[in-house]
Amino acid sequence: MRVDGGGEYATVNEGVTATPPGGTLWVCPGEYTEAMAIQIQRDVAIVGAGPDVVSINAEDGLDRVFLVRNASVTFEGMSIVGAGFGIDVGYEENEPRVTTMRNLRVAQSRQAGIFIFEGGGVELENARAVFEQVTVEEVASDGGTAPALGGVALYGVDATFVDTIIRDNVTRSGGLEVQDSRVEFEGGQVVRNEATTPNGGGARLLTDAAAQTFTITDSDWGSGAEEENTPNDMDCGSGVSNDVGWLGNPASAVCGTDVDGCCTPR
Repeated sequence: MRVDGGGEYATVNEGVTATPPGGTLWVCPGEYTEAMAIQIQRDVAIVGAGPDVVSINAEDGLDRVFLVRNASVTFEGMSIVGAGFGIDVGYEENEPRVTTMRNLRVAQSRQAGIFIFEGGGVELENARAVFEQVTVEEVASDGGTAPALGGVALYGVDATFVDTIIRDNVTRSGGLEVQDSRVEFEGGQVVRNEATTPNGGGARLLTDAAAQTFTITDSDWGSGAEEENTPNDMDCGSGVSNDVGWLGNPASAVCGTDVDGCCTPR
């Protein structure tokens, strides 16, 4: 593992600490087991050789693998396995920030594979997330006091998903838990996710905000009993009673709390 311009490090935590603002940490093939959360508070990129050959694993009981606050960070080319949260990002200052995730696998988290939220008066358009060829899978509660939220949980964040797979997550909302956010989901899959509450399945919109939309384009949301999300593909919140149990494959629709019938086909 090395930082731009030289320097080699044994753990990802050491490498991130040594990476200057705007720099890149290049992660060599191998498995890295982290005993402490990797904290990031400056703009950096962390780039591995691919999720099949780079795995960043959490020691038992670790709350977070990556903890990002008030920074624009790129994660690329790695697997992130275990912990309460694989990637936990908070935008708490009123500055434009974006989290970019590319060619990534996040698996076996206990609360959310990827959790991104805004707080502290951040304007909605300032908090963004980009998912490109990301897989989030096998997120499930370990039975502790903190519930699993979703495979991906977004609160107050504009998000774009391209060719992303969200599957086999068993959480309170299923695959995605979304609040006060605008989401574009193009290609990819949302399949075999299960909500542990009566609400959710593929995705659940938590609030009735009119600005909240979830647009789906040519995406696979399950076809046949073995691929379906449970209990619904899309849950549009308390203000809409017509949740959608079957979006199918391919699915193209605009969903939201202010959309008639939860989802309108496109």
